[in-house]
Amino acid sequence: MATIARLEKNGTYWRAVFTDSAGRKIRRGVGSGTKRQANRRLLELAPSQRAPRRSLSNWAATYLERRAGDLAESTLSGHALALRRLQAFTGEVLVRDVTAATVASFASELPVGLNTRRKTIRYLRAVWTHAIADGVAAEQVFHATPASHVATDRSEVYVTAEEAMAAGSSLADRWPLLLALTRLCGLRLGEAQRVRPADLDLEGRLLTVRHDGPVTTKRRRRVVPLSDRAIMELTGPWLFDDSRLCAGLAWPHRRLKALTAGRWTFQDCRASCETDWLRAGNAVGDVCAWLGHSTAVAVKHYHRPTLELKEAQA
Repeated sequence: MATIARLEKNGTYWRAVFTDSAGRKIRRGVGSGTKRQANRRLLELAPSQRAPRRSLSNWAATYLERRAGDLAESTLSGHALALRRLQAFTGEVLVRDVTAATVASFASELPVGLNTRRKTIRYLRAVWTHAIADGVAAEQVFHATPASHVATDRSEVYVTAEEAMAAGSSLADRWPLLLALTRLCGLRLGEAQRVRPADLDLEGRLLTVRHDGPVTTKRRRRVVPLSDRAIMELTGPWLFDDSRLCAGLAWPHRRLKALTAGRWTFQDCRASCETDWLRAGNAVGDVCAWLGHSTAVAVKHYHRPTLELKEAQA
């Protein structure tokens, strides 16, 4: 952020000299009169006017190029998309001219869902921290706009295997495989998208879940049992292909949300699979090992009431 260095006189006019974080001098005219009057006008000068003139598009390109080596690819693309959305709304403006009022209007008119809107604001809030550090913005203008994720209670959502497979069949292509892997095998969406025919052992009734890169709590190799229904759904000509079973399925979250009107998600399929395994009498430790998470996580987030239990409680 720019700081005041001194007032200097230019003929009959006064100007303020600021120094930004990079040591560059920034000069702003504050009118004529006495030095006391110039100081008073300087205090009335909007903070944004103390920042250097840098267009949003120009600075955004510099910022993204600089952060390319620091951020994960997905995070960097999120920052880039958020900046493109802001530029589409504001047009060609200076960074310092983006105000809290601009941000409020931008957030209210952004044609996306509520959580996507808030995620965009979170990204821009992080971006603006660097704009302030670079001296092109004087203050954080995104703090007043809500950016926290809106939590929804999904503890009551239970998806039957028939409902999930019917949804997959209506989408055709290899969507039934994706729904089978999440609902009948309890895989995370990313894990289901990486499954290859070599990971399936239909004779041994097992599916091996593999991960690339470093091993973490969520990224470790495990083996999942296959039910008769799962084997039936996963058997087909794709087993003779070396590519991923669910290759080429674009925008899975968006497609499923449009199909189900947001009633349930891939995560709900995974949680419903755990519920079925527990109701079948499997040990909690075994089920958690199949799903790849801890017992505490299973109890807090995954176990769902089935339709029979809901009807009995009604």
